[in-house]
Amino acid sequence: MAAGPSGVHAVGSTTAGFEGAASLGGLDGWAAGYAPDGTLQWTSAVGGPGEDRLNGVAVTTAGLAVVTGVSGGDLLAQAYTATGRRSWSATVATPATDEGAAVAPLAGGEVEIVGYTRGRVGVVAGGADILTVRLDGRGRQRAAAQLGSARDDGVDPFAEPNLYAATAPSGNVAISGLTYGGGGDGGVFQVTVDPATGLP
Repeated sequence: MAAGPSGVHAVGSTTAGFEGAASLGGLDGWAAGYAPDGTLQWTSAVGGPGEDRLNGVAVTTAGLAVVTGVSGGDLLAQAYTATGRRSWSATVATPATDEGAAVAPLAGGEVEIVGYTRGRVGVVAGGADILTVRLDGRGRQRAAAQLGSARDDGVDPFAEPNLYAATAPSGNVAISGLTYGGGGDGGVFQVTVDPATGLP
């Protein structure tokens, strides 16, 4: 969930149609905007016959609600206005799975999308890697990178993302989540990345 000047925005996934949005088949991602008094203002769904999810949302400095998740195996990011009109849509697609988990708002209406990839976007660390994607206020990609350990990072054994991100006062992006880099049953990592490069 994320709060902004126009109210509260939420995302999730469902196998049934969400209120105001028809089922698209399989598991669908949904986004919704609520007025400050809790009244549903708009809904939107993404999906197809496979598994599609929306996992994270944040409100930009320009007032857009930016959501992220996965659709068709590709990382998906979309921006919505206060009335629910889609402003832009962006994807990151490798031959392997790519999924967005969190959105961190940056200065000038830009965002840093944080997720994971099993493909190659930058230098592969091994297993599933943390994926960082900087998008401008129109959804155009400005930077992308991947980082991590030799094992899976940012995703659990059920192929669900386990990542959180927030913009630090410095303007950098703090990321935390699950890692199997230390062996055993997994642990928690924390790293701060420069949005200009997506790397520490």
